[in-house]
Amino acid sequence: MNATEKPTNSTSGGQNMNSREGTQTQSLFLAIGGVIVALLIISVVVYTWRQKSPTNIPNVPMKGVDPQVSKAIESAEANVRRYNTATDWGTLGMTLYAHGFGKEALTCFGQAERIDSREPRWPYYSGLCNFLQNSGSDAGLEDLKRAATLTNGVPDAPGLFLAETLLDRGKTQDARPWIQQALDRDPNNSRALLDMGRLAFKENKIPEAKDSLVKSYQNTPGVKATQLLLSQLFLRQGDAKGADMLAKQSAKLPDQPNWRDPFIEQLNQMQVGQTAQIQRGEIMVVSGQFSQAIALMNQTTRDYPKSGRAWMLLGAAYDGVGNPTQGEKALRKSVALDSKSAETLNHLGDSLAKQNKNKEAIQWFKKAIGLNPRSGEFHFNMGVCLLRLKNATAAAKEFRTTVGIDPSSVRARAGLAEALVRQGQKKAAIEQLQAASKINPSDPVIRNSLQQLTQTKVGTH
Repeated sequence: MNATEKPTNSTSGGQNMNSREGTQTQSLFLAIGGVIVALLIISVVVYTWRQKSPTNIPNVPMKGVDPQVSKAIESAEANVRRYNTATDWGTLGMTLYAHGFGKEALTCFGQAERIDSREPRWPYYSGLCNFLQNSGSDAGLEDLKRAATLTNGVPDAPGLFLAETLLDRGKTQDARPWIQQALDRDPNNSRALLDMGRLAFKENKIPEAKDSLVKSYQNTPGVKATQLLLSQLFLRQGDAKGADMLAKQSAKLPDQPNWRDPFIEQLNQMQVGQTAQIQRGEIMVVSGQFSQAIALMNQTTRDYPKSGRAWMLLGAAYDGVGNPTQGEKALRKSVALDSKSAETLNHLGDSLAKQNKNKEAIQWFKKAIGLNPRSGEFHFNMGVCLLRLKNATAAAKEFRTTVGIDPSSVRARAGLAEALVRQGQKKAAIEQLQAASKINPSDPVIRNSLQQLTQTKVGTH
């Protein structure tokens, strides 16, 4: 090669080749590194998810469970698996508890409280579950104390339930602060007044007990426990008549008072399925919400066409709105499904009586009485039909039976008085009306009937 010739670019070409190879190598390393980082991130996420994902969801026996209930439980379980929060655990527990799975619910409430120890519902529900499983459980008592402390009297139900539990166990002094807390907030709190009356009665402080119980009765008269305790108190003070009146009056009341408890109301709202719908329908019928009951029971009979009680409630609701024809149709379906329900047989008889089908109605009342001969209502209903059919002697017999079962029944005494008048026994009729007037002096029908009879010459019968 001459000195004047230019060198070739072999060196430059080698450098370019090396540069490209280096770039490719770097890209490969970066790609591998990216994959490794991604795998590490995925591993961390999976590990974290596994750590977060609950593994102690209780195993609920679903065999034979209402499909709507199963669906609600499965939905609540899915939320626990997805979010694993205190609210989700608590909701699962509430769903289980509301449908009778107390043991399984207890696990959920415990987990909810571990995540959020400031929420009073979780220990309150745990306490209820513990008492459901074992009424003597000290764990349940401790749960209730935590709940009552967290609520600080608002709402009052956890504290008063705790106080009542302590009273049942004879721990009056432990119960007093919780009762007093409620009374400090509301001196007219009927439930707290009843509890304070119980406490004073246990301590033999009769004047204090009477004061609290009378106030509770005046504010909320329809509580069985209040009337029974007042009856005992009157008897101790020598007032046998007052004691007897309250004892008989209390017999007509439900065993459990309907105290306001927003936490229990939340539990009740979780209920779904046939049982829940029927319970709501019963409340609607008893409280006179007949239109709402018709809508709900129509839906229930579509969902559960073989539920005799749903058909019965539907029939009763139709009767309540003044449509006994539709009531009869529903009640006949109910009887076809359950011919041994005295309540249904009586409702069918009543529906027929409202259509003036008295002879047929009597046959159903007889069947109802055959199943439950101690029902004053059944005997009274048959007496009314017999009176319409001008069979005063048989009607009087039914009304006498009713009075024997329930001496405080004003309508039974009025019916008996009318039957006796038709038999010409005015003196005996007046005696029945006078007895009815003592029971309810303000009843205008009794007062007018008594006035009419006493203004006429009384026979010798």
